[in-house]
Amino acid sequence: MRRWRMRCEGSAAWMTLAGERGIGKTRTAQAFATYAGLRGAHVLWERGYEGSGAPPYWPRAQAIRSYVRRRDPESLQRGMGAGAVQAG
Repeated sequence: MRRWRMRCEGSAAWMTLAGERGIGKTRTAQAFATYAGLRGAHVLWERGYEGSGAPPYWPRAQAIRSYVRRRDPESLQRGMGAGAVQAG
């Protein structure tokens, strides 16, 4: 919840749930995503598959890429703040 409070104060946060199969990670993530989304947060999903052979951080890169493609440049700039660098 500390990261969620940081987000509410204007900071971005990335949260990861990890653990054994069947302990309720997906259900917990869905409940939290609903809670956060109702409060105006942008929620990105990523899934990692054990032994999939994907490069490190590939699921995260895909989630970010998908988010960026759905946003207009001005909105992205505002969301990223004054220190953001425009990529060509």
